Amino acid sequence: MEDRKDYLVGVSGELTEADLEASGLSEDDIKHRYAMMKVYVITMTETEAVAIETLDKVNYVEMDQEVRIPEQRNEN
Repeated sequence: MEDRKDYLVGVSGELTEADLEASGLSEDDIKHRYAMMKVYVITMTETEAVAIETLDKVNYVEMDQEVRIPEQRNEN
């Protein structure tokens, strides 16, 4: 059984129940929908991520991960 991880899914439009079902997902798999961006956080397997990425309204799919900005060193 594949591990389920959180993925960011950027879309143009809204994901419908039919879109999710076509990718083997359900609305219960949606962890969060950002209000100011058309981005969902969806818990899914890598196979499901590949499937949802084929939808025309999906712009990108990437694994959700922590991003850090390195501290700037004072050059003085």
